[in-house]
Amino acid sequence: MDKIMLNAFNFRKNVREKMQNYPDYAILNTDQCGFQYELTTARTLASKGEKLIFAYAQSPKNLVTHSYTVQYVISAEGSIIGNVYVCLQEQKGKMGPRVESTLFPAPNVTVSSSKSGKLSSFLVSDFLNEIIAKEMKENFLLIIDSWNGQVNPMIYKNIFGPENNRPDCEISIIPEKCTPYCQPLDTTFHRQLKYLARRIINYADVFTDPSGIHPNDKLTIRNGIIKLQSLLHHQFSSPAFKNMIRYSFYSSGLIDDKVCFKNVEEVCFNFGDLDNAICLADGCNNPRFIKCSRCSQALCYNCFYFEFHSVNCPS
Repeated sequence: MDKIMLNAFNFRKNVREKMQNYPDYAILNTDQCGFQYELTTARTLASKGEKLIFAYAQSPKNLVTHSYTVQYVISAEGSIIGNVYVCLQEQKGKMGPRVESTLFPAPNVTVSSSKSGKLSSFLVSDFLNEIIAKEMKENFLLIIDSWNGQVNPMIYKNIFGPENNRPDCEISIIPEKCTPYCQPLDTTFHRQLKYLARRIINYADVFTDPSGIHPNDKLTIRNGIIKLQSLLHHQFSSPAFKNMIRYSFYSSGLIDDKVCFKNVEEVCFNFGDLDNAICLADGCNNPRFIKCSRCSQALCYNCFYFEFHSVNCPS
């Protein structure tokens, strides 16, 4: 442990020196975050001493054990850079043209696929081209972990730099086993991301009838996953979460500015002076579920998820 903490200390010292050469909006962190196709809780409610405990999952042999990956890019300024990159797990590794033509059209999600549901070196290049290269117009610092699939300097040299008519990308690699201490996405952001995802999924499990849900809206299949990740990106891109993203760089020890921030519970589930417990969407009288982080409107689950609030949000 002492060696890990020493490596973390040295990394922070080194990267802080590099950060002095870049504005906050050009200091980036990216990392993969795994999601199970069906998120289940590790806890059950039972009487003390019971030897046989039952739990529920829609498909324990498939959805609980299979996963997909999402990848965000955040800046030290407190912003999400570009779309969220989603890598789905596909049996043959790729989706055919017919499947691609039926994918849910989320403008803030870039979809790829692999057999494992995780990124390969090839998909890392695709991610860099589709997400970062489209957004960054000046030289930037990219903080990444030590996963072998993304540390080869040639991957970045082939995409960025004057020879490619793009800005330079300087990478800074977090030492092995130091990501829980030095990776901004890991120390704060991913926890908040999964918290909101669980709130959405758990509500659907308890309060919606699976038999009445259109197949494309089920949270355990391609289009439902894309819709879910699009709504998550839409919420976290709000200015309400800017300080939370910036705090991620503080909690990882990369900046000294400790900002106060509101977490997901405070932003999306604290209704404050909104005494009316019903949805505020026009013509809807369903019980409220969430408060949009962008427009602050209290919405029921139907108006938020099924009606895809991202396209109806006035903000």
